Amino acid sequence: MFKFIKSTNNNKNKIKFFLKQNKFLKNSNYSTNNQPQSQSSQFQPSNLLKPAEYARSLVKLRKSGTLTTASLQVSQDQVHQTPLFGSLMPYIVDSFGKPFFGLRSTEQHTQNLQMCEAASLQVFSLTPKEINPIEIPTPRVSLAGIVKQLDDREQIDKIKQEFLEMHPAAKNHIDFYDMYYLEPQTITIIKPKGQPKQQIIEPKNYFQADIDPLANNGRYIIEAINKKLPNELISLCNYYANESIVKAFIYTVDAYGFNVLANNLNQESDNLPWIDIRLPFPFKITKTEDCIYAIKEAIEKISP
Repeated sequence: MFKFIKSTNNNKNKIKFFLKQNKFLKNSNYSTNNQPQSQSSQFQPSNLLKPAEYARSLVKLRKSGTLTTASLQVSQDQVHQTPLFGSLMPYIVDSFGKPFFGLRSTEQHTQNLQMCEAASLQVFSLTPKEINPIEIPTPRVSLAGIVKQLDDREQIDKIKQEFLEMHPAAKNHIDFYDMYYLEPQTITIIKPKGQPKQQIIEPKNYFQADIDPLANNGRYIIEAINKKLPNELISLCNYYANESIVKAFIYTVDAYGFNVLANNLNQESDNLPWIDIRLPFPFKITKTEDCIYAIKEAIEKISP
């Protein structure tokens, strides 16, 4: 059985209060601003991450995204071919949220960037390995801007060391990498189809935004719950949200609550639709152990 980290004593009473008072916020269009879009919800949380905070936190939480560059060498007789090239790209971020990554000189991205410095990095919400994030209705963040190659040897060594700390599997390849960084000029929160329009974030707001205190360990929290307690998570949704859930997973967690994406049997559809369920915390949780303890207690409360 998965062993949860023990909570700090001073928050246990608050968490017990959360178990008595919380109600789920169900919505089909997740909001990252301070005004939830669902008007029929029984509980209206007063705090959600601001758009810039959400973007910074997601980019910090993830370790890879889809890098897209453009080729200017597509000829007129190749009009059926797209000039865009995309691939999964591991990255790290600096204190301002700028992504850094490594490329070999022979890669397609490198050749494209020699002709055109424009590129984008799209970062998806964290999902279980068997679920393709492109195919589900969760928010994603796009960073579009100019890619520059690092040329300062001291900075290159520093970035490579930090890169290996985040991506130890790159140990055998890092010496062959040239290091690059993306200078974001347009930051966009892309919402699922059918939801309100995309949210564009000014670069200065993105750079200055606070990172959610749970972002550093958010990946651990999400993966631990999804991997170790999938059935308990379904029971939690069924109990609190009063839904006939057959599949569920957490895709985001922050100091104010967490979101579960779930398949709902009550919907009349050949393909079970995804619904977004928000469980808000009644107070701000800033420690990983307190967050896990709160979720654990919620699950244990409904267990026979």
